[in-house]
Amino acid sequence: MFRQAGHLQKLILFYFQPLPVIGINVLYASKPPFQERIAHGFLVLVVGSALLFRWGQYVVLPKSFIAFDGRESVRFASPVRIGDTIQCEARVKSLSEKDEKRGIIELESFAKNQKEEIVSTYISKILVARRE
Repeated sequence: MFRQAGHLQKLILFYFQPLPVIGINVLYASKPPFQERIAHGFLVLVVGSALLFRWGQYVVLPKSFIAFDGRESVRFASPVRIGDTIQCEARVKSLSEKDEKRGIIELESFAKNQKEEIVSTYISKILVARRE
């Protein structure tokens, strides 16, 4: 299992927020359902994914890496609020053959907040070269 943590800064929310009304407008965000500003789910997905690569490319990905083959079962379980610390974990879910020269690694990833609550989950498919 790999684990990495990072803090969502207000500047990241300001510059990369796809839905600025929820993330930046205090008056709008103070209404239900969240009652405060939150980070958009896809921002959390991108930041969480990037955290896994802070150690270096080949810590999470094998040296036989060819390409990302997809992302499935994306779920945003809980809101991420301004000031939350995000940590990401990834586990190998399965290994399968694509053809005689390539295979697929499925990584199951979880982003959690500082309270260890899962805020998002997804499965990444990674295309790799097979051993000869």
